[in-house]
Amino acid sequence: QKMSYPTCNLVHEFDLAEEKNKHVNGGAYRDVWNVNVWDGTHMVVKTLRYHQEFTHRNYDRHRRDALAMERLGSSKHITNMYGYCTNSGIFDLSEFGDLADLFSAVRAGKQSLGKIDRLRIALQVATAISEAHYTDKKGYPTIAHTDIAAKQFILIDGIYQLGDFNRCRFMRWDERKHGPCGFLIASGPGKVRWVYLFLPIQIFLFPSIIHALFTLNYCFLFYMWCISIVRQRSMQGENRFLQKRLMFTAWETFSMKS
Repeated sequence: QKMSYPTCNLVHEFDLAEEKNKHVNGGAYRDVWNVNVWDGTHMVVKTLRYHQEFTHRNYDRHRRDALAMERLGSSKHITNMYGYCTNSGIFDLSEFGDLADLFSAVRAGKQSLGKIDRLRIALQVATAISEAHYTDKKGYPTIAHTDIAAKQFILIDGIYQLGDFNRCRFMRWDERKHGPCGFLIASGPGKVRWVYLFLPIQIFLFPSIIHALFTLNYCFLFYMWCISIVRQRSMQGENRFLQKRLMFTAWETFSMKS
């Protein structure tokens, strides 16, 4: 859980100042660069954003990202990582966006999403979460992603793969209670409040993605102003709009009957 396998020489082969390498995206902590490899292929290099500090917390965040992806390298449902050094990493490039982009495109009428496609995507999401949780042994959860959302599943080689493990936690096992230990995680980027969470919150966030597949709307859309309510209801296994009526509607959506 505390190991690190940096490959700094490989990361330093890329010169982000070259015109062929483009800044294409970014998140709360990292910038995303589309880089041109020597053989003409393209990859992604993620670097720490300029306004972020070089702190031990950020170093450990990227170490966890690299270690998790190294351990999950055999899964075709987890994005690949090809190199890592301190706060930078090399990843697969997706030219087709993430699952959140797909939802937006379908909602805007720019793309269609059939019944079989929805089922296939749901299976890919479920498989990715399961393989991340049980990478060591079935029944013994190993990794909690802690940031499960549609934007974390990017389309690579026809599969929506789970990425961004920089907020993950490596689970410990309680021999006395014969179950996984909880873990500490900040309540939000840049905040210092910490809460004690358990693995089920990861499972309960999965239906929110399935809900978006069904309806193209997100659970908790009107609750994002109060993250404490979202966390509390997620840990209790509740998804705000997954009511019985909606579940029947979802079943009808996936029904193969004409």
